[in-house]
Order: sequence, then structure tokens, then C-alpha cells
Amino acid sequence: MKKMIVCLSFVFVALFLNGEVVASVTNPNPVNWNDDDNASFFNYENQIITFEIFDLGGYIGPSEFGFFFAGSDPTNPANRIPIYDPLDQYYPDVQNYQFASVDFVKGIVWDLDKKENNLPTVQGLFSPASAPIGFYYNFEPFNIDIYSMSFYTDTSLNPLGSDVGTFMSKLDSQKYLMAFVTPGGKQIAYEYIAGISPVPLPASVVLLGSGLLGCLSLGRRKRS
Repeated sequence: MKKMIVCLSFVFVALFLNGEVVASVTNPNPVNWNDDDNASFFNYENQIITFEIFDLGGYIGPSEFGFFFAGSDPTNPANRIPIYDPLDQYYPDVQNYQFASVDFVKGIVWDLDKKENNLPTVQGLFSPASAPIGFYYNFEPFNIDIYSMSFYTDTSLNPLGSDVGTFMSKLDSQKYLMAFVTPGGKQIAYEYIAGISPVPLPASVVLLGSGLLGCLSLGRRKRS
């Protein structure tokens, strides 16, 4: 157990203290995705679909991926709506990927990979709103609350050079790949979202003006 903690400590240091001071978000797949458009907030269809591609942070400690409505303070956990929470976390002995949908009319997050009687289960409930949304990723290295870190698409909340890359699909302008990047420039989570479109830049600037203070964060697959 002690050796495992030491090993994970080295991973943590490598992720957050190695490399450039300012993260550089590199396009992971230029063939299928446009370069980072720096989108902060998004309009959405009545329903969006999400799929977790990769979650390195989830191997270090509990991680969570979700969204928040513009105008709210996402640094307050009460204003976050989880799409994947630590109970959904992926471990190598379980082959279920995280797959979810969000119904913005009824205010329901559906867990599409966990079913009962062949029907999706309810991941969570929220109060529908008309405001655009941003996304966040949060994780707790070694399961220690004091070290909880969060990343936001609203980059005004990301200190120390952490960042989120937002890559629009070249085939469908309502599909996005998001990469969550540490201050050391390491991409530690990839999330796929369908059914969203970026808020035009001037409106994004206004939303960013709500100026909240922040931390760092991230996404996942499945825990038994």
C-alpha cells in the first residue's frame, strides 16, 4: 500500500509540476477535430449526449465531470450538476465506459451505461434554466479533500496555467471534444459531448465578467 501511494505521488508530481508553466492545449486528432476554439460557454439542445474517452485523474483519486449554468458560481459544489461522479469511475477490471445523456427540459441526467429492466437509470436531477452552460472536471488526488482540484471551460476560474481545450468536430458543429489540461501541459481527461454549440465570443466575454475565483478539475469510466 505504501509503495502504491509513493508511486501515485510521483504520477501526481509529473502531471502538475513537470513541463511548461502554462499549459498548451494540443489538438489530439486534427483529422477529425478543429483546433481549440477557446469556447467557455455553450448553448444546448433539449438533450445532449456525453461519452467519456479517457480519465487519468480517476486513477489517482475520485473524479467528477459535469456542467454548470452561466451566472452561477461553479466553485461552489452546490451549483454543479454531475454527469459522471466517483461512483461511475472506471477501473481496469470493469469494461463499461461512461455514457450519459442530459435532458434539459425535464432536468434529468440519465446514466445510459447503467440500466435496470433494460432502461437507463437516473444519475441526477436539476432545475432547468435558460442560461448557457459551462463544463467542469474535478478530482481529489489520493482521496484527500484538501487537494481537490477543478478545471473549468470558463478559463477565468483556472489558475496556475491549467486549461481546457475545446475542439469542434469537422463534420458536425454541435459535437465537441474537450481536453482538461494540467499546469504542466498534461492532458488528463477527454470528454465527448454532442448537442452543444459555442456561445458567440462577445456574449462569452460578458459571461466571463461574472468573474469568480477558482481552482483546478476532470472525468471517467466505471467503478464496480
